[in-house]
Amino acid sequence: MERKPQSPEGENRRSSIESIVGSLLSLAFVVVIGLPLIARIAGFSTSEKTAEKRMLSPQPAVPRTLNALRQFPAAFELYWNDQFPSRAFFVRLHSWLNVFALRTSPSSEILLGRDQWLFYTGNDNLEELRGQLTWTESQLRTFARRLQERERFVEELGGRYLLVFVPGKQSVYASMLPRWARKRAAETRLDQLCSYLEANTDLDYINLSKPLAPSPGGEPTFFRTDTHWTEEGAMRAYQSMMRRIQDWYPGTRMFDAEEMNWSDPIPYSGDLAKMIMLESELKDWRTPVTVEGEKNLTRRELGTGHHDVIGRGVFREVDGADPEAPSLFVFHDSYMGFQYGYMPMTFSQSWWKWQPNFDCRAIANRRPDIVLHEMAERFMIEGLAENPPEISAEYAALKDAYDRSDAAILELSPSSGFDAVTVGQQAEIESDVEGLAVHASGRDPTLFLPKIELPVGSRPVVRISLTSPVATTFRLYYWEKGNNQLFESSRYIGIGKNDIFLPLETIILNGRIRLDPGEIVGTYVLHRIDVKLVEMPAE
Repeated sequence: MERKPQSPEGENRRSSIESIVGSLLSLAFVVVIGLPLIARIAGFSTSEKTAEKRMLSPQPAVPRTLNALRQFPAAFELYWNDQFPSRAFFVRLHSWLNVFALRTSPSSEILLGRDQWLFYTGNDNLEELRGQLTWTESQLRTFARRLQERERFVEELGGRYLLVFVPGKQSVYASMLPRWARKRAAETRLDQLCSYLEANTDLDYINLSKPLAPSPGGEPTFFRTDTHWTEEGAMRAYQSMMRRIQDWYPGTRMFDAEEMNWSDPIPYSGDLAKMIMLESELKDWRTPVTVEGEKNLTRRELGTGHHDVIGRGVFREVDGADPEAPSLFVFHDSYMGFQYGYMPMTFSQSWWKWQPNFDCRAIANRRPDIVLHEMAERFMIEGLAENPPEISAEYAALKDAYDRSDAAILELSPSSGFDAVTVGQQAEIESDVEGLAVHASGRDPTLFLPKIELPVGSRPVVRISLTSPVATTFRLYYWEKGNNQLFESSRYIGIGKNDIFLPLETIILNGRIRLDPGEIVGTYVLHRIDVKLVEMPAE
């Protein structure tokens, strides 16, 4: 049937309707975009605070130099993306639609599993589980040597060193992962390391994988909406650690589950639910645990924490209830916060330092009977980092080789100048008599060293002398010519003056070396940067 052409009046009516609909849609869009801002101006809470596992980008300063002006647009974009007034509203809407309508995760850092179990995918958690990451024999040998150096240091001070590995939630509850992600490797890097330590050392360590394994009909050991263990999981971990300590100090008291006061279950929304801002929709149940007398303990803050990860650097001291009991020093992360209430009760004194690396000075100043080093699976690479110079054979070997070498290929210092150093992003630089001041305006400040040529087969070592405003990680990045493979060399640095040596792979460099002084806003001072070719003895 032939369609009759529409009359001019009909065309006009249709055009008017389309215009009205378009205007309404535009108005609706403006209203949706503007509502959170209007609510904020009017004084209503829009829950702008997010619980992402990182620090949000700060507002950049008004640029006062040409270099700062060039970096300002990128810095402001990072700030605006993190802090614009409507952000929380749209993050929540986006998350709700993804989880409840599309049954998928709204974030690349979170995996949505069975029964709305949430898993953190940062720190290569899934790659770790599926066996896509493995240690080499050389790495295992190096890690074992570092751990033995720590044990030897503690024992020379008259104490005992206990290493405790906490498996990731994805390892313990792999059955709750999506089907495509459940394939578990025969051996993860944690398994590799434990097997190597068992076969090649007499190091005292605990792998909590078995104590935390789910029991049929039992209480879960990890929260559904959180990266951390539950009170049940924390208690199992506590008892595993205390049994080992009782082997050394038989009179040390350990609380049984029956002695603990288990509160009635209360609704709880974990860090992963908060990351996607669905804390009202995704809930767990938790049962806070206390023991009689723990609130009467004297607790002191020794350090408030200044680091690129919120919470790190916090340092506490607790006077226990039994002056005759052994003393305890704990290096830990957020997992051990669950035991911080009741565990100090049965020690004469305890110190709790939230940091992954080993601190010789803190231990030497206190001489505890036991040093407990808790290390989460996803932070192993940080916990296994090179030891402080006081006890590090690696540092001593690199420094000795460096001092013996006269094959210098780069020297940057106040006398020679830092003119060849250029800024990549999120930083301003200025030279003075102390060195090169680097004013980091974001979480990823980068500099580039002048291009250098390395002879084939050479053993280059970079020496960096710098002052840092915080405890953080210093990194070098460089690329291999031909396949453009990225290499990284990093060191954990403390507040104040640091002198570090970083070996480079024996490759032909493609381009310049990138230098990241730290991972938090602040001023870093580079006093010297030197590169030498060295001769290192074979392992």
